[in-house]
Amino acid sequence: MRTLAISLLLAGAVLGGSALAAKAPGRLHAYAPPVIPHALDPGTACTDCHGREIQGGVPAVPHKVGGWCQSCHVPSGKAAPLRPNAFRGEPASRARGARAYPGAPPALPHPVAMRENCQACHGREAHPGMRRNPHPERANCLSCHLVQG
Repeated sequence: MRTLAISLLLAGAVLGGSALAAKAPGRLHAYAPPVIPHALDPGTACTDCHGREIQGGVPAVPHKVGGWCQSCHVPSGKAAPLRPNAFRGEPASRARGARAYPGAPPALPHPVAMRENCQACHGREAHPGMRRNPHPERANCLSCHLVQG
């Protein structure tokens, strides 16, 4: 019985892992957090509706609640963004670097050990020859950009 349970668990991990490579519904790319499926009201905080428990069908927050929800969760594109912006990504013909699949954010072409502060090179004052970050308000680059290799 124990062997069967372990076999099923391993099979699920292998099959589930391959499923992760595809874009999941309600996400911008395979490893992204869920998108925001509704219009945003600048006068309302996410935590006004989303708390630690499900209330009236509104999803609960499964992690520590912070003040920067939109650093990771972005509008689905079906609703107007909170802040209008011109960011559209780069066409595949102009994008540098590998991508997990067409339309995915570019992978990082270098290791991140001892380079955790992406803004040091890619911030508003980008180093010469380095690509400037088009969305510095987002908190964690590794939420979207995978390490290549």
